[in-house]
Amino acid sequence: MTAQSIFAHDFLQKAVGDDSSVLEMRETLDALHSLVDALKQQPAIHELTYPHARPIARLALGDCEMPPVQSAVNAIREAKGVFKPIAREISVLHADSGQLTKHLAWIYFSPADFNEAEFIIVNAGLECLYMDLSVNKATAAPLKEEYAKMGTLCTSNLETALANLPLHLPATMDMIVALLFGAYHAMEVAKPSLAWTLNTASAQLCQTLGYHRIASVRSGNPDDEDYKVFLFWSVYFVDKSLSLRLGRPSTISDYDITVPYPSSASKMHGALMSYFCLWVIVSRIQGKTYELLYSPEALSQSSSVREGRARGLAAELQQVTDRTQETHAQYLESAIEAVGQNTMDFFNVSDEVLRLSLLTIIYRAVPSPPGSSTTFSTECIGAARATLKRHEDCMAIMAKDGYYLFPMYMNWTILFAPFVPFIVIFCQVMETSDATDLARLQGFVASIQDAKEFTEASARLCRLFQVLYNVAFRYVEMRNSSQQTGQAQASQEMDRYLTALGFPSAGQSSEGGPDGSDQLPMGGGGSGGDEGMTSTGSGVVPLNQMLWMGNASQLEDWFYSNQQMMGLVEDDDSFLQ
Repeated sequence: MTAQSIFAHDFLQKAVGDDSSVLEMRETLDALHSLVDALKQQPAIHELTYPHARPIARLALGDCEMPPVQSAVNAIREAKGVFKPIAREISVLHADSGQLTKHLAWIYFSPADFNEAEFIIVNAGLECLYMDLSVNKATAAPLKEEYAKMGTLCTSNLETALANLPLHLPATMDMIVALLFGAYHAMEVAKPSLAWTLNTASAQLCQTLGYHRIASVRSGNPDDEDYKVFLFWSVYFVDKSLSLRLGRPSTISDYDITVPYPSSASKMHGALMSYFCLWVIVSRIQGKTYELLYSPEALSQSSSVREGRARGLAAELQQVTDRTQETHAQYLESAIEAVGQNTMDFFNVSDEVLRLSLLTIIYRAVPSPPGSSTTFSTECIGAARATLKRHEDCMAIMAKDGYYLFPMYMNWTILFAPFVPFIVIFCQVMETSDATDLARLQGFVASIQDAKEFTEASARLCRLFQVLYNVAFRYVEMRNSSQQTGQAQASQEMDRYLTALGFPSAGQSSEGGPDGSDQLPMGGGGSGGDEGMTSTGSGVVPLNQMLWMGNASQLEDWFYSNQQMMGLVEDDDSFLQ
């Protein structure tokens, strides 16, 4: 409708020109001009209202306790000084100069006038600043406790406001930022499902306002245009990443996007925008990995079709690696100046850990060669091993800063994406009893023990990996043992490990697959036998070796089994307490 009205307006403009003798036509032209302007105001915004709805009293956010105003101002001043913030929330705030300060003034000096979005933005921003300052080694020791206290207060305010948001949200830039901050906070507390809900709402508002379309974004103000595009790609990044993490279809379709990728040409962040662009591209591959390899449509395809898709995605990921090297050559020095050498080293290596983890998931869809003694392809196992090796390198980098960056690494690398390399190596050990791979599992588990102190979810993740390692260790021990006595008791102990993970024990029978094959439902055990085990000359072998992933051909079972295991980490009532 807008395009048709603009065409009619232009046609009449040419026909009428400046001839003052046709006043009636001029009035018609002016009316049409007004119509065009009205249609440019995103009519969908007005469609999201109820004409007969009555306003009711909502949560009085003005009654919530806030940090003292001087404390808040000092935190912002500190962040703009020697302290270099690295949290994603602060990146968004700094993209629009003075935005946090502007909202802060409304909250503190006009408590009757601020809205929910402004309240969320201020508390999310302050929480991020306070928490980062409370653990930063540059902060004076007496201030750390006070900063932590103020950060906890802002966390409470933030979660209260998010929990009371209505179903229908105003389509404004501030609300998009507020929801994005909410999604970031949900990831910081290891709640990816909650992050998905908040980010989906933000994506819907972006689409309502047309932030994904270049024609809608254009305003004649380059800074405004850059900020809108940056917000959209920030939402896109979370959407595509969580699509694979949670096994859900993306809410943003790539074919519907016309705005350009973030660029270093933008005034916001400068060189850092080039690295943000790499994050966006990787997230796009994450979304495609779910769509092309693990969605119901993908799983209905033949293994040869999935293999072709997987190799195509692996090639795309290699292109990102190549582009990363090009970006380093051009912008690394400027980026180091912006955030510091060690922080930039951390970003580079942690990003590589994430890419290798993604490569492991991609190659999982490539079947092992006929006659292979292992479930996974050589490429999949190699990618998983490389991931755990780069994880060790990343831990060494974080140690230089007293593990200040460890919480970010756990939240945005290990928990944010499906971290399946550990699971792949675990299954490899169960099949081959490889001592070197078992040592890799042990090293990884030992390296993340301190994560128990961050959040309950981090502690549950440590418990999950610890239990899996214990299972693998005991299983290899049983296979290498020449003594059969006591193995029934050991088998029962392994059942207890499985129960701790929320799976049925190996002794529980399950129905076969619909085609009469040995396909097992997710987490199902073998049928018959003592505790699902049988003795051979070489030791004890489970009737179904891949108990946690089903038959080798059942990619769907494997993928959703991993989803359920990671779900245990998110679930406050899971067995991993």
